[in-house]
Amino acid sequence: MKNNKYLEFYGEKGISPVKQDLSDINIHCAKREKLYRQLGIPCIAFEGKNILEVGPGSGYNTLAFLLWGGACTLIEPNKTGVNEMRKLFDTYKIPNDNYTIEECTIEEANLQEEFDIVIAEGFLPMIDNHREIIEKLSRHVKRGGVIVITCIDSIGLFLEQMKKLVCHILLKDTPDYETQVKIATEFFQGQLQHIKGMSRSPEEWVIDNILNPAANTINLLNIKDALEIFPEQFSFLGSSQRIFTDYSWYKDLFYQEKEELFLQYKIKRHNFLMAGLKETILPEKDSELFEKEIEEIRRDAIEYEKEHSIVLLDRIETKLAAIRETALKIDKRCADFIEETIEIIKNLKKGNKVAFETYRTFYTSSGRSQQYLSMVRDKVSWR
Repeated sequence: MKNNKYLEFYGEKGISPVKQDLSDINIHCAKREKLYRQLGIPCIAFEGKNILEVGPGSGYNTLAFLLWGGACTLIEPNKTGVNEMRKLFDTYKIPNDNYTIEECTIEEANLQEEFDIVIAEGFLPMIDNHREIIEKLSRHVKRGGVIVITCIDSIGLFLEQMKKLVCHILLKDTPDYETQVKIATEFFQGQLQHIKGMSRSPEEWVIDNILNPAANTINLLNIKDALEIFPEQFSFLGSSQRIFTDYSWYKDLFYQEKEELFLQYKIKRHNFLMAGLKETILPEKDSELFEKEIEEIRRDAIEYEKEHSIVLLDRIETKLAAIRETALKIDKRCADFIEETIEIIKNLKKGNKVAFETYRTFYTSSGRSQQYLSMVRDKVSWR
């Protein structure tokens, strides 16, 4: 089994920083309902179904499945998460026989049965052995059953990565972890208020996404990667965000679905760059070059967190300037974000104090960093 850096970090700090705002349980469930509706799975599909969820954390998202009438087998190795999950389910009077918690990793789990619905939210893109886990989970989906995973695209992560870089420039002379948390929370608190539907506390979000070294994985799992991993008996069901269209005739069983999905992904993936954009199409070559350049910037930003090298910041500035023209083709706000990021980095290198809220695009914009993907295992064997 490969090391799980997320699990190591959570265990070291004794945390499960994934709590959700449940002050209005109806709103919480409505968000989950919308997500699964986008994925082609209405909440009634959970009623009476046997569900496997891997990595439920503290159980906040799982709660909706249980309230919708599902029976859950939960694989969660983080002891803090398990303890919080049990308390949460007790608070909402979930019967003990409606769920089973296995305190182990998915690699260690000895699964014997197939499930109607298999869910792995939030962790697969950030671990090295996502292929191994997807292949294992696929073997435990019933015929006609569905599997839901999350993906992360380097373009969708770009805005967050740049804000993270700026935050780590601020933190470079602050070795104390608790002080880092305080500074980073103050930096992001006002910005996170602009994300509609944000339900995690700024402090926990910062700990999980900004200060957690596990977030710096090199090989992300994007939608195209995931589609290539699933066995041929699995068909695309839905995605969130919904970027794919399908005009094929339902009787055309030999329609080359994956090839069409790959093509659309290449010319539409840039729309993940910033939330609130209207869809645009880029030529395939422009899209591939844009992704390549953003990936290079992301890797330099990750390296900066280790080395705090001015040379890396200079290189990032140069590469940011190089992608501005393509960003302008997508939307002027994207180009504005890049220009403001360059200016902020220049000022921080000089040691100038920066009023971040005056950089309105940088301060208020967010990326579409995470995508959900649902796949259905074919009921009839015909391929």
